[in-house]
Amino acid sequence: MKTLKLFLKPITYLLAFLILFQGCTVYKKTGVTLEEASKSELKAIVEKTDGTNLKFKKIVMRSDGNFYGLENRIVNERWTETSTLLNENIVAKVIIENRRLSIILTIVGPIVLGGFIGLVIISASFSGF
Repeated sequence: MKTLKLFLKPITYLLAFLILFQGCTVYKKTGVTLEEASKSELKAIVEKTDGTNLKFKKIVMRSDGNFYGLENRIVNERWTETSTLLNENIVAKVIIENRRLSIILTIVGPIVLGGFIGLVIISASFSGF
């Protein structure tokens, strides 16, 4: 049993570390036009008039004058970049990524959570668990 605990402890710390450093994406509250979203080249959420949301890696305007949302999908067991035509008549709102806040939360979030976990471990060691 002791050897099992000896091997599980580092694996547990490694998994916790990996979970803590996953990135997050924060989106701005105000909507933008499709043209502004294509110029920004940031992640975007498109809210359609029927209430459904579509997430895209970025929105581009092609030479034909139409806007397309680019996303990565698994097609035939391979990751491929697919494009979806965005008709301006069915788009209610476009929300783009808040890059600065996303970076800050990706860095500060794990530090705060790690500090909290550290405090719990230290307090548990002093209480005799």
